[in-house]
Amino acid sequence: MSAKSKDLTGMRFGNLVVMGKADGLRNRYYSWHCRCDCGNGIIVNTKNLTAHRTTHCGCKSKVLRNSHQKPKDRRGMKYGALTALQMTGKSNEGAFLWECECECGNHITVPAKQLQRNGVKDCGCGLGNKPKYKDITGKRKGQLTALCPTDKRDSKGSVVWRCRCDCGNEIEMTESDFVFGCSVSCGCVRQQRWDEFLPAQWLTFVDGTCVEWIANRKSRSDNTSGFRGVYKLGDSQFRAGIGLQGKRYHLGTYKTFDEAVAVRLSVEEFLHDGFITCYEKWQKMAAVDELWAAQNPFFFDVEKDQRTFRIKSAVTEQKEYQY
Repeated sequence: MSAKSKDLTGMRFGNLVVMGKADGLRNRYYSWHCRCDCGNGIIVNTKNLTAHRTTHCGCKSKVLRNSHQKPKDRRGMKYGALTALQMTGKSNEGAFLWECECECGNHITVPAKQLQRNGVKDCGCGLGNKPKYKDITGKRKGQLTALCPTDKRDSKGSVVWRCRCDCGNEIEMTESDFVFGCSVSCGCVRQQRWDEFLPAQWLTFVDGTCVEWIANRKSRSDNTSGFRGVYKLGDSQFRAGIGLQGKRYHLGTYKTFDEAVAVRLSVEEFLHDGFITCYEKWQKMAAVDELWAAQNPFFFDVEKDQRTFRIKSAVTEQKEYQY
């Protein structure tokens, strides 16, 4: 019987035991279903078996490759909620195993690669996937005291904290705004300063916005570009932003000054001019029907999602603008 047609069923070649013939030919030779000692199955042709070119499914190659690796000392290193304590040996595939302690107190054994690739972050308790944040509990800034974190996050992932003002009011603000922002109170300090230096009859404040300021806006020279809401970053970038109702909205970074100004003006027209238009329309309706005005106080709500603004007011349906 030729080598091509010889029945190899039941024969052993290294770690492989032939289980039966496979369908079709491979490189002009019959192929065989083989079972490796590690439990994996593999198909090998007659020539590679009888010439002892293939003697395992590939598992020995992994063991041999891993046997030349030197273990990295991971003692004390943190991986999510796990802390590596000591290496306990190798797996059947040659991977280094580490005993780790989870923040919940449990101990588990994890292959080093799973730690390195952040595949395993906890013992299964879920602490490894819990968002990390800087603890600012009790920290003070101006008249604000950080009380506790909430489950909310802003678009950049910054934790939203509940803070108490010395006046008794509680507000929510991100950790980033608390640490790096300009706010030092719930707004009472700013209102007090306005009351002291700008009599109420001079300016009109509606829904957290000074109508006169946005109606008579002009270019400013107290920033790095000379145009309101546009700031120069380095030598070749310009950042655009806009404020309304005490909030600041980032409009993106652009390569040229003209691009940044164009975006700022287009959003300004939608938000600022939209606010003035809605307020003037509400005033006219309120003058006609005082009861309606009492039941429908003026509001102007703004939402931003990626590069889309949405506004809704007391006198208009929701409008959208993409810049």
